[in-house]
Amino acid sequence: MASLQLLFVGIAGILAILYSGKASWLSKTLFYLYYGKTGCMPLPDLSNVTLHYFPVRGRGEAIRLLLTEAQISYTEYNFKDVQWSKAKQKGVKNGQYLFGQVPYLESPSSGVGLSQSHAIMHYLGRTTGMDCDCDMMHMCEILAQGTEDLRAKLAEVLHNPDFSLKLREQYLNETLPVWLGYFEKLAPPLSKLNEAFFVNDRLTWVDFLLFDQLDSNMEFGRFEEYPDAMSVHVLKDFPKLRKYYNQMAARPRIAAFLNDTKRFKFALPRRPKDA
Repeated sequence: MASLQLLFVGIAGILAILYSGKASWLSKTLFYLYYGKTGCMPLPDLSNVTLHYFPVRGRGEAIRLLLTEAQISYTEYNFKDVQWSKAKQKGVKNGQYLFGQVPYLESPSSGVGLSQSHAIMHYLGRTTGMDCDCDMMHMCEILAQGTEDLRAKLAEVLHNPDFSLKLREQYLNETLPVWLGYFEKLAPPLSKLNEAFFVNDRLTWVDFLLFDQLDSNMEFGRFEEYPDAMSVHVLKDFPKLRKYYNQMAARPRIAAFLNDTKRFKFALPRRPKDA
């Protein structure tokens, strides 16, 4: 009888929490108590991690940044052009590269093999306590898709067969400010002195996607490979994004990664036609 009463009391308590609007708090607390990690639906730690990609930044860079910040040691297998054709065929055949693409992240000891960069990032967020809370998951997805749109805008210019300094200037003066303006509206307020992030007031997997895109555009604005070309500080007119970028870049492990001489250089796919 006593156990039955205890059961009813427990059910009543849970219902009271649900009706009081504190269900989110309850789920966060339970997940944290069980996994020792924050975020929605945490997962166990990963080990013996290998990243399959190319010897470039590209879609692998945000993954590298997150792994570095989380102190997850990993090895990297980078395909040369001549290697990729055969590796792609093999990977598609054996089910590794589901869409014939990399990045691909594997952890044989954990039974994990992941394709698609955003799926990899979200999974890593769940294993490291850097996932968004359940009640803010929609915002994480919105921001992640926004970074993908920003990436596509830059890629349109970089991979244009007629890439030129004129096209670059048009992108920096017209396209990029519009998109940075969107993110500026969503950025954490300047009043937050430290630890200002986009979701849940803590570091999440989405921060690495956004930081990577800001960093790529900063590099494209500096254009150090062509010193005679126009140099632009792309975040100059976006104070919240500028502060956010600087705070992310100053995190000790991220700063060490950015300054590592082994880091792949920002490289153009082709020389500008009018350079």
